[in-house]
Amino acid sequence: AVSWSLVCAALVVCARPAVPATHTQLAVRLARAARALPREAHVGILVLDRTGRIVFTRQADKLFLPASTAKLFVAVAVLDLGAPEFRLETRLTLTAVPDAQAVVDGDLLLFSSGDPTLQTADVAGMVEELRAVGARVIRGRLQIIPQWEPTFPHPAGWSWEDLTTVYGAPRGAVSLDHQIVTVICTPLRPGEPVAVTFDPPEAAGYFRVDNTARTVAQVPTRPLRVRRALGTPHLRIGGALRVGAEPVRTPIAVPDPVAYTEAVLRRLLADRAVRLEGRPGTDSSEVAVTVRHRGPSLRDLVGTMLKESDNHIAEQLALFVAGVGYPLPATRGAALVDASGLSRYNLISPRRLVRLLEFARGRAWFPDMYHVLPVGGVDGTLAHRFRAHPTVGRVRAKTGTMAGVSALVGYVTDDRGEIGYTFAILVNHYTADTQTVREAIDRFVSLLVDAAALPASPTGAGGTLAPSAASPR
Repeated sequence: AVSWSLVCAALVVCARPAVPATHTQLAVRLARAARALPREAHVGILVLDRTGRIVFTRQADKLFLPASTAKLFVAVAVLDLGAPEFRLETRLTLTAVPDAQAVVDGDLLLFSSGDPTLQTADVAGMVEELRAVGARVIRGRLQIIPQWEPTFPHPAGWSWEDLTTVYGAPRGAVSLDHQIVTVICTPLRPGEPVAVTFDPPEAAGYFRVDNTARTVAQVPTRPLRVRRALGTPHLRIGGALRVGAEPVRTPIAVPDPVAYTEAVLRRLLADRAVRLEGRPGTDSSEVAVTVRHRGPSLRDLVGTMLKESDNHIAEQLALFVAGVGYPLPATRGAALVDASGLSRYNLISPRRLVRLLEFARGRAWFPDMYHVLPVGGVDGTLAHRFRAHPTVGRVRAKTGTMAGVSALVGYVTDDRGEIGYTFAILVNHYTADTQTVREAIDRFVSLLVDAAALPASPTGAGGTLAPSAASPR
């Protein structure tokens, strides 16, 4: 593995010599396309050709909010560890062997590595394994033991409106159910309270519910509302549902991952007739019985993070990378406050994003990142963009979207599937409709697709999977 000090140094030295291209026909067409972006917006663009020469640039050294394109830094950090098959592990341990009466004179320990894919069903499977070795009564306590140091659940600069939603689920050394519970509200008979259940059902004991929602015979004048108070597991459910209506499912982020995991595990034990007595003073120094659950490989986690722009996986992977001693790069003159890109304090220039992509092309693991980038018109967050011929399948890029922010960073390929252009486009501080801005960005990138389809010169034949000639080895 390469330390991030070397990576950061590489990002500084791998800048290519600028060859003015403002008079080329392509640059003229790109400049015309860029004028379609909102006039009030801050726009940063950098495009390099296959040889690393600058094709088009606009404010490439200015700092912008990158939104989810910041996840590219996480992908590079994880893959540069050189252990793509490593898997985060969760262990459930008894500190004593069950005796002939199925009694464990010890504690139950849950060791967490922060696996962002761990589900309640996985923990239930581990509890079943403990029952299979004869555990029915556990004299001691339940302890949740994180592998990494605890951290503040929400990085600086996250909008408070996001903190109870799927997008703003808390990070932490303990993770369960993506830190998300679905609240299910079902109408009953007119005049009766709306029934409230949870997915997973074991989450019911964690939340405190204040339900004033009612079932009504007619179209309700007040729609159903499900809200969680900030920092607490207190749910307020109001409004109404019409009798016979479909259940309403509302995903809600849990405020405290450790407390939530403990509540779910206690429920799983009780439902399986395993009694936890919680006596103090038992010996937790020994490991007598251990069952394990291993999550997906780091390679697969990076793939899901990039394809679906998964914020929680990004934050959990960043904690893992920092935990093993390879923190995300602190690029000079820029700021990377979080891993998901939600923070409004993140500031990155188009040039640094392009340099990051060029650096990645020079690494042996580049195929692991390249092949999991969203593909225009095909999958991921680009499934519904670049769908027309000839752009479909020719753009591999990371999207980024927040209020007033739209970004696209990635590669354009030629007819042979070789990388023709590397680009970063960041648009900030606009009030126009985001779809309109996306369409303008897509028209800009479509010009690169058209240009990449033209016959290329024999110089600089860096292909899709071949290292970039000037990237660090």
